[in-house]
Amino acid sequence: MVHAIQDEDGTLHTNQDKVLDLAVDYFKEILQEPPEDALHQTAMEDVLNRTIATVSQAEKDTLQKPFELDELHTVAKLLGRHKCPGPDGVPLEFFLIFWETVSPLLMQATVQGLQQGIMLSFFNKGAITLLPKEGDTTLLKNKRLITMLNAVYKT
Repeated sequence: MVHAIQDEDGTLHTNQDKVLDLAVDYFKEILQEPPEDALHQTAMEDVLNRTIATVSQAEKDTLQKPFELDELHTVAKLLGRHKCPGPDGVPLEFFLIFWETVSPLLMQATVQGLQQGIMLSFFNKGAITLLPKEGDTTLLKNKRLITMLNAVYKT
C-alpha cells in the first residue's frame, strides 16, 4: 500500500483515492505508446518485410504436436525461484516440490486451455504493485510498477 504521494506541485496526498488517481495518471502518461514517426514506421516495415510468412511442414508438425508433461516440467524448472507469488499466494517451489501430485491437474488445465482458448480465471490473475526505488519514495518517479503473476500462469 502506498501511504503518501506528492503531486507535481509538491503537495503530499494521503487520501487513498487521490493517491490512486495520481498513480494512474502518472503511469498512463509514461507507459503510453510514443507517437509513430517516419523512422519508426520504416523500421517496422523492414522487420515485417523480413518476417517469414509461412512455416515449413516440419515446423508445422512440431508446433501441432500434443503438449507433453515433460515440456511443462522443463519450463517450471527453468523459471526463477524465490520470487514473490501472485495473488493466489502459491510460490513456484510448491509446484516443483509436489510435482507428482499437482502435475496431472496442471497438465489437464493447460491442455484444456490451449484446446478451448480459455484459461481458468484464477490462472491469469495478477497483482499490480509499486516497489520503491532510491530517493524520495513519495515521488512516483521513484516507484517501479510490477505485476506479480501466479506461478501456475507462468508455467
